[in-house]
Formats: sequence, C-alpha cells, structure tokens
Amino acid sequence: MKKNIFRFIVMAAATSLLLTQSCNDKFLQLSPETDLSRDNSLRTETELTLYLNNLYASYILGHGTGWADAKVNPNVVGGSHLLASDFMTDNMVRYGNIDRMLDNTFIPPNAGTSVDWTWENLRSVNYFIQHYTNALPAVNNDMTRLNKYLGEAYFFKSMDYYRKLMLFGDVPWLSSDLNIDSKELYKPRDKRTVVADSLMKTIDMAIAGLEGINGRPDGRINQDMALFLKARIGLFEGSFRTYHNELSLQSTAKSFLEASVDACEKIIASGRYQLYATGDSPYWKMFTFKKDPTSDGNKEAILARVYDGTVVGHATQRYWDQNNSLSGARPAGGATRGLVDEYLCIDGKPIYSSGSAGNYTANPYSKAMTGYGPNLKTAIHA
Repeated sequence: MKKNIFRFIVMAAATSLLLTQSCNDKFLQLSPETDLSRDNSLRTETELTLYLNNLYASYILGHGTGWADAKVNPNVVGGSHLLASDFMTDNMVRYGNIDRMLDNTFIPPNAGTSVDWTWENLRSVNYFIQHYTNALPAVNNDMTRLNKYLGEAYFFKSMDYYRKLMLFGDVPWLSSDLNIDSKELYKPRDKRTVVADSLMKTIDMAIAGLEGINGRPDGRINQDMALFLKARIGLFEGSFRTYHNELSLQSTAKSFLEASVDACEKIIASGRYQLYATGDSPYWKMFTFKKDPTSDGNKEAILARVYDGTVVGHATQRYWDQNNSLSGARPAGGATRGLVDEYLCIDGKPIYSSGSAGNYTANPYSKAMTGYGPNLKTAIHA
C-alpha cells in the first residue's frame, strides 16, 4: 500500500511539473543557436566579418563560383563579372557567329534569374545595414569602429543597384530586408532618377565609411575600390542621359559625369596605380598571374579577386580562350573589330589618326588597318 502511495505521489509531482512547463512557453521562444536571427546575430566584429564574407562570394565572383565564362544573358550572372563582364557587349563575338544581341535575333528569357531580376542578395545586404549596430556593446558603443563594416555593405548595395540600373532603369529601391508579409513586396518600380540619386548617395556612404587601402587586408573592399565603382556609376549614368534624348534628362547628366571625374582624380592623386609594363609581353602576363595582383609589381588592379595561388589559383587564359568550342557546347569567344579598333597604339593614340568613316588615315604604328588574320595579335599588343 505504501509503495502504491509513493508511486502516486511521484506521478502526481511529474504531472504537475509537466503542467507547469506547458503553461510556461518561454522555451518555445528561444532564438535558434545555429541560425541567424534578429536576436542573436551580428553581435561581435567577428560575426560582422563572417557575415560580409558571404557577400563577397555573391558579388565579387571569381573562379569557383560557376564557370567564369558562363553564358547567361544579358549579364554574366553565372560566372565572374570581373573577368567576363565584356562577354555580353559588342566587344565579343560568341557562339561561332555574330552576337545575337547585335543582329536582333536574341530572345529575352522569361526567368528572373536569367535576366538578373534577383533580390535575395540585396535582402542580405539590407539585413546587415539594419542590424549591424547589434555589435555596439562589443565595441563599447564606438560607432567609428563599425564604419568599415557598414561601408562594405553599402559598397555591395551600390554594386547590386548599379547592375539593376544598367539593365532595367526603373526598379524598386528597397531599404529594408523584406519578409513574406512586407507591403514593399508589391512596391512599384521607382523612377530612374530616384534610383540613380539613391545609388550615388549610397556609394558616397560607402566611401565615407571605408578605410584606405593601407588599412584593409588584401582582397577586402577599401576606399579606392569604392571610388572606382563610383566612377563607373557616374560615367554610365551621365553618358546614358546624354545620348538617350527620349529620357529628357540631358540637363542632369553633367553632375554624374563630374562625380565620375572627381572619383577618378582622387584615385590618380593617390599615386598607387599605374599601367603594368613589366617584361616583353606585359599585357599577356597581366592575365596570367598566379597569386595576388601585386605579386609581380602589378599596380594596375584596383578591384580584384585575390587568390592563394597555391591552393586555389586561377587560369584566366583557359577561361578566356578565343578558340573555345565552336560547336556551342561552351561559348566561343573572339574579339570584334570594334574592340580591336578601341586599342591605342604604342604612342597612346588611336589606330586612326584622322579622317571619318570610310576615309580614315591610319596611325603609322597600327598594323590592324588591313583586317584580321596574322595582324590581329600584333594589333592587340601594339
């Protein structure tokens, strides 16, 4: 009888404990320990760095992130933008015949990822911008210590919207990371003027927050890289507004072009960069380095993907093979006459010294005036 009473007491106590726990649901509200959440993420400088590392893999694409020569129209979203950004321009002949975007036979794809209408990376960037201050207690509330991390995030946001501006013009400008119930999911596109102005403000915030090249490890985004990106943005938008009369924005083009010039002048004034001119074939050698951009005195690279050279390495010449598979299994790459004509001769002047279309006077240093064939290689190295 006593044993039964004891068992009853134990069972009653256990039941009471379970009932107590079922009423207290705090344990159901715990943040996941292995996944990011608004409560447990970005609390230290180490976490800020690790989070940003993932964005490098999304924006500074290189070998190992898809094939570097991936043929995805209209942007090289499947491969390295740094290496193959000209792959979708009139500088390249592809697939063994004239480019389909030039002869109006290209059919735009209807899948979002194929046209670069993607937003998941931008959501990650916006999440960081909204929550990076979680790390303030870890740095004694010193905001200046977090500026370089915020600058990197703004750089990636600028790069993302720069591509969208080039491809689409009007796009929604998003300032927060959206959820499934966010009203902004149905936000209409913002006008090109809003996007471009917001983009210039964003890249300026990146420049203001980032450290100079001497304060950053090799390969991490620095202030010079942000100035370089600002120069590209300003040149593109200023030129686009100048020559697209249908936009009626010619009067606003000058400010973008001036911003580009200002960014370039700051890079030039630093004295850190110069054309690579080492050895007998510097132009060829520049694309065959096995390590980081400065391994052989190369001061030409500003924004680059840095490789170990031993563990990872790269093979640009293999990816950028002009005779690569004319069958179409891999994209065949070749220089157009337009690209060759854009190269300067050894005297720093164009291959045409004067004249007009159909009646040009050749620069005496150019050997490309008679067309392709054996003179092409000479023309590129001239």
